[in-house]
Amino acid sequence: MYRERKKKWRTIKLVITEIIMVVAVIATVVLLTFFAMGYRVDKDGELGQQGLFQIQSHPTGAVVTIDGEDLLAHTNTTKLLSAGEHTITLTKDGYDSWTKTFTSELGRLIKIVYPRLFLQDRTPETMREYEYPISFFAPATNRDAVLYSVDNSNRWVLLDVRGDDAIEKEIDLSEQLEGLAVADVVWDEDSDKVLVKAMRGDSPEWLLVNISDPESIISLNKEFDMDFSAAWFISDNGEKLMVLQNGANLRTIDLSNKTISGVLAKDVVMATHYNDKVLYLNNKNEVRILQENSDDIIVSTFDEGQKINILASGYVDSNYLTITVDDKMYIYLGDYPDSNHKLDDMKLILEKSIGFVPDTLSVEGFDELIMARAGRKIAVFDAEPDKFSTFEVASDQIFFVDSYMIGAIADGKLIVSDFDGTNVRTLTSATGTAFITKNNKWMYYLFSGNGKTIINREQIID
Repeated sequence: MYRERKKKWRTIKLVITEIIMVVAVIATVVLLTFFAMGYRVDKDGELGQQGLFQIQSHPTGAVVTIDGEDLLAHTNTTKLLSAGEHTITLTKDGYDSWTKTFTSELGRLIKIVYPRLFLQDRTPETMREYEYPISFFAPATNRDAVLYSVDNSNRWVLLDVRGDDAIEKEIDLSEQLEGLAVADVVWDEDSDKVLVKAMRGDSPEWLLVNISDPESIISLNKEFDMDFSAAWFISDNGEKLMVLQNGANLRTIDLSNKTISGVLAKDVVMATHYNDKVLYLNNKNEVRILQENSDDIIVSTFDEGQKINILASGYVDSNYLTITVDDKMYIYLGDYPDSNHKLDDMKLILEKSIGFVPDTLSVEGFDELIMARAGRKIAVFDAEPDKFSTFEVASDQIFFVDSYMIGAIADGKLIVSDFDGTNVRTLTSATGTAFITKNNKWMYYLFSGNGKTIINREQIID
């Protein structure tokens, strides 16, 4: 009898122990799940879900202040913040400061990768000086070099700015560019090639220059015996381009085998592409998407006289389609229309009146920024926190100083701001394009005065 009671009690204890272990495992899983979802107990002892912020800066080591309270951590760091608005300020001895207000959303990660603090004690250093104006000044996409020409000369200079010593290489294109005036220079994404729009009178001629082998310059007009009103890269390595032949016929060019496609679409006003999708606007104000082996699909049709711009882009495995109609901006998210899907099947994530009719649409940053612009007026959608902003910069002489910072020249000064118009700072006296090198140490810029054109630089990080 005693043994049976003892055996029964041992069984009960074993069952209770197993129940406690199961409950503990379940509780641990639940707690870890809530922790991963951003739930924390705040200083008042209340449980709430939070958003996670990744905060980086150039330079690193900046003091992070959130809502007036300094953190123990410095950049680069991460921080969980309760839902709602929070003001983040970055400071570092010897540098200016940076501040911005963000909205924390429950369980969402927001990456703040672009804040830049500038050394306050900077001295301009003259790198090159010329008696003539610089006709174009084009930083490479990766900001390791800048290509420029002096006084419309066909002798170009490639300035390698990867190290502390700028290394100069002269490129003589006098034979290839004879009789032509350079109107525009655009680098490919890999910074290996440049697409040059040169004018022979009123007619554009398009040239492709391989920077590592400039003598192998290709004239698209002569190579394919056609006139092109527009041309742009559609591959990172610069081997594939899209062109408008005679201002109407859309074609693609593959330079690896020097072939040009048949006419993909006629009566094209403008075109945009992302991955393998090509969308275009025709002279009937129809937005269409190209379809292989079948009729093109009409995405949307607009009234005659309405000003339309289109942009296909992508960010974090998501497709975006931006359409501006006069001063209205629409951004759609999802699969592009095809024979089974219409524009209405995409998710409309932004519908805004931006207060101006944009001339251009572009994608900036690391593809998360969708930007509309007309003169000094800018509207930008940031896909990282789904934030929309409109603002004006100091002048219409605008360029990107790095991937996220806008520069403008006004009254002989270089004025910079973040891509959304915040953190406006006047940096130095300048009269032309500025850019920050990829190593984030130097800022190069143009300055003209006393009959000279000067390429200056300043050290912005010690």
